[in-house]
Amino acid sequence: MEKHYRKANALSFLGAFCLLGSTVAPTFAPAQTLSTAPPVVSEVAARALVKPWAETTLASRLSTRIISIHKTEGARFKKGATLVTFDCAVQRANLKKADAELFQAGKTLEAQQKLQRLNAVRELELALAKANIQKAEADVAIMKAEVTGCTIAAPFDGRVVALEAQAFEHVTPGQPVLEILDDTAMRLEILAPASVAVKLGPGSPVIVRIDETQKVYQARVRATGANVDPASQTLQVYADVDGRQPDLLPGMSGTAQFSIGN
Repeated sequence: MEKHYRKANALSFLGAFCLLGSTVAPTFAPAQTLSTAPPVVSEVAARALVKPWAETTLASRLSTRIISIHKTEGARFKKGATLVTFDCAVQRANLKKADAELFQAGKTLEAQQKLQRLNAVRELELALAKANIQKAEADVAIMKAEVTGCTIAAPFDGRVVALEAQAFEHVTPGQPVLEILDDTAMRLEILAPASVAVKLGPGSPVIVRIDETQKVYQARVRATGANVDPASQTLQVYADVDGRQPDLLPGMSGTAQFSIGN
């Protein structure tokens, strides 16, 4: 009987201990997930100017007469096409003369070398014969270079902007003859606030609405300018228009829009 009483008291004490443990055991609230606010994106607009990928003025390398200009204003051409032909009768004659002088110098050197084997020529005469060969070779190279200037070939696919000279006109070296541009691709020059432009990197998307066409075009930033205008606090941004856009012409302008995350 006493044994059963002690066992009952022990079970009662153990239950009370378990109950007490469950009462004072600390409870932990479930971990909370911190929410990240979406980045704030602002739209910034700036004026943009459409520019050709390349433009240049082709000039004469010779003092001569123009025989023909093969393209007129607005005409299209392919890379390598002959755009201008000059009268090169004098240049070709000079090349023939230089070739003859080189041949003569070569024969003279051969004769001197034969005499050298017979110990019948001085070293100075042989050296002069070799120098004459080099001079004649240089004259031929100069004349060949002049003859290559008898025509002007297109450096790229494009269009004629303006004629700076006319057929049968006499031109001098360096005189402009033809102004051309590459319209196969267009680029944008954008004058953007410096605070915006510094956040742009190569490949940043640009949307531009052109005033003349009332159309929207996609572009990508290629580079930004090297210095900020201190008066206006603006920076040049250069972008390439995606794809070929035949309706875009150099000189058109519009509004470019950037998406900038703060």
